Amino acid sequence: LKNWISGPKISEHDPDGCGPCLLSEEKSRCNVNSGSGRGYNAGGPPARSGHTMVTYTAPIRSEYVGATVVIIFGGIDRDDKFLNDVWWYCVDKCPTIQLNKRTFDRYGIAVDYLYCPPENCLWEEKGIQQEFIDWISLKERKPSSILRRGIVPSRPAGRQGHTAVLSKAKKDDEGGTTDIMVVFGGASPNCTDYCADLWYYDTMQNWWVMVYGEWWGEVRVWQKMWDYSAFNLGYPQKRSSHTAVVTDDYMFMWGGLTVGNFEACCGYDESYCPSTDEQGKFVVEPECGYLYDMWATNLNEYTPFETKISVDKHATQSSTLGTGVAQLAVDGNTDGHYSDTWDNSVTLTNTDSQAWWQVDLAGPNLITNVTIYNRIDRFSERLQNFYVLFSTVPFLSDRLQDLLEDPLVHKTHFMYLESEVSLWVNRVAQYVRIQLAGTNYLSLAEVEIWGHPPVENWQHLEGMKRWSKLNPFGDFPLGRQGGSLTMVSQQTALLFGGFIKENPYFLTDFWTVLLPDPQDFDKNVGWTKVEPFIRQPDGGRPWGRYGHSASYSPVCSVGHDLEKMAREGTIVLDSLDQGILPVHVYPGDPTADPA
Repeated sequence: LKNWISGPKISEHDPDGCGPCLLSEEKSRCNVNSGSGRGYNAGGPPARSGHTMVTYTAPIRSEYVGATVVIIFGGIDRDDKFLNDVWWYCVDKCPTIQLNKRTFDRYGIAVDYLYCPPENCLWEEKGIQQEFIDWISLKERKPSSILRRGIVPSRPAGRQGHTAVLSKAKKDDEGGTTDIMVVFGGASPNCTDYCADLWYYDTMQNWWVMVYGEWWGEVRVWQKMWDYSAFNLGYPQKRSSHTAVVTDDYMFMWGGLTVGNFEACCGYDESYCPSTDEQGKFVVEPECGYLYDMWATNLNEYTPFETKISVDKHATQSSTLGTGVAQLAVDGNTDGHYSDTWDNSVTLTNTDSQAWWQVDLAGPNLITNVTIYNRIDRFSERLQNFYVLFSTVPFLSDRLQDLLEDPLVHKTHFMYLESEVSLWVNRVAQYVRIQLAGTNYLSLAEVEIWGHPPVENWQHLEGMKRWSKLNPFGDFPLGRQGGSLTMVSQQTALLFGGFIKENPYFLTDFWTVLLPDPQDFDKNVGWTKVEPFIRQPDGGRPWGRYGHSASYSPVCSVGHDLEKMAREGTIVLDSLDQGILPVHVYPGDPTADPA
């Protein structure tokens, strides 16, 4: 880096190396986080490995006024200390930083720093609130705060081997979006070994939001911030040295290293992998510590979790005959055989005029689907010519005509029903009623109502993330640690390299994967193994490696001729169709002879 000297800058005016831009009371804290100081001109981050670095263009409204910066987070230093510091380094269009701070020289004389020139303020270590009590006081206005009181740290623990990507998330106040850096996983002593936590770093507010985490409770019970099993959904297991990319507000995460039996990781060496599947691919045991699973989640907005919201809610009906109480239609049992015993699971009213049954969902919910199960042992013909009614407030009348004329009541009519029927609704309601248009007995085996509470603004940034596991088909790369995954078009990502604990150890394979649209997450993902055409500069290909980095350039990847035309200005790169992975790579001088 230009004019950068590693470590604290020591001078006679700044003997402790904290930098001239710190307040006097900050001097005692300049080595709290990383050992190199806080604030501007703090000497830069200490040497480290296993960290992440992302390139970020700051908004015009920020103190960086549209400058381009790199953001560094975490890693492990020479002393094997796990770091959780955040550093910004300005690389382009760096502004003059307004400080208006006062410090003191070695003789105790006050020195005012009204501003810091760009050449002196390229590095900034972000001082982030770490004490939970102070941190929570900043969040008391958020509905989610009480859920986290006393259990959630204000920033991630030090770690290495995590992933960090940039994206946007909807704001709490419905005021557009905010820029975020998303961190997942890594290796950390605070996680015992590998982490499964998910964090948002709000770049403008300069604070962290814990989206998901796991920890040991006070009674030595492993606790989870959210219970995904309640929704019968999965969550990526803890891991390190994995990869992640972002496209269209979705983060796609693949592979990595977790706790496992590495003798079960056969997949590359025939001497260790005698068994194959029907396609001739070596069989990898589930206990293998090298992962090859892919997960996707929406970073921009909260995706609600649909559940059966009617079970055990308060139900009533126009009258009750025998043991057919109203609650039996929301007991979770769809058995349609009526019996006049307490083992019965079917409701039954008297022969009422416009008999009805209804349920109170205990609050407004967005109802997506209603499935009605009829009595099936006999008298199923009684459930005909009826209405399904939805309302956000209690129904004001038992007379059907009054409800049909009420504009606040949504209504759907059914003439006949045999065993069951499903109704797609997509409407907010708290009360659901089934009411006959004529006079008859009303029997219901079960009324299943699916939906979720209305989405609140705070959930976009702090709510429970919904993950989708994307299964591969055909040929696909086996598990590894430390590979690189890079977007090379809007939907295509390129995987290279990594490490495994068997021959050949350091991998040199290239793979592409077509990332699906959200509506296709239930379909399998296709991988393609790529053999690059070798040209320049020495007729070889990259050595096997892991823990490396990779980025995509539309100039270098489309070949010598296109690069030359781009520099001459005869083509515009933004107009190129980058939907096909280029096979020619030319990193040399475009004016040289390609031969």
